[in-house]
Amino acid sequence: MGDSDGRPKIVLRKPAPTQPARTAAESAMPPVRRVLRGPMRVLGLPVAGVRFFIRGLDVLLRWAYGIREFSPDPDCIFRIARERSPETVWLSDGTVVKKGDPVLGLHFWNEHIPPMGPAGPDFAWGLKFYRRLGKSLRALARYIRTHDEFRDIVALYGEVSFPAEPGLGRYSRLLRTLGFDFKPFPPPGPLGRVAHFFQHLYTWALIWVFNPSSLRRKNVLAAERGRLWISRAELLRRYPD
Repeated sequence: MGDSDGRPKIVLRKPAPTQPARTAAESAMPPVRRVLRGPMRVLGLPVAGVRFFIRGLDVLLRWAYGIREFSPDPDCIFRIARERSPETVWLSDGTVVKKGDPVLGLHFWNEHIPPMGPAGPDFAWGLKFYRRLGKSLRALARYIRTHDEFRDIVALYGEVSFPAEPGLGRYSRLLRTLGFDFKPFPPPGPLGRVAHFFQHLYTWALIWVFNPSSLRRKNVLAAERGRLWISRAELLRRYPD
């Protein structure tokens, strides 16, 4: 509308308030962030406080499951724990691991995983991770070889998640080179799906705390999960002194 003299009326509007810039960690958070961010807002929990809580929970769970370090090297990316095999598996080198056999569980040492840049993983990061992985496996083979307490260990395994895109196929050659066999989890029932959801959620929380940039464009809930296996004999053969 215009004024009575026919001139157009100028209306000054108050500019909309600017939104605070999102941090790299917030930008990297996948859709599952709603599961944690809702309670965080209701309870008024600061992000730093939630990260501190998750770190504390990680320490508590490591103690409860007997997960420990075997190397002081800052490049070592594994911790270990004596366990019983959760399943019967046939490995590519002919080893049969029966359910209940003594095995060694491999757990990522989250603080030693190379941090990613804001853009996510790139060639430089992949090369650094691969070198640390090989170095860690050699150190682990040396540790097992020189400690009689592991003479009864049949195999080693670790639970892993691969992004649904590009999927396991992208990593299959690397896994074979390292000596690992991948055994996917069987389709879960209703209770299993609930358990897997919380496992996914905890995995996401750890990544969010220790390496948030790796969550960029990644939906942890859609990951392909399973176990990586390598026999004790194969580990010692591939990684000699």
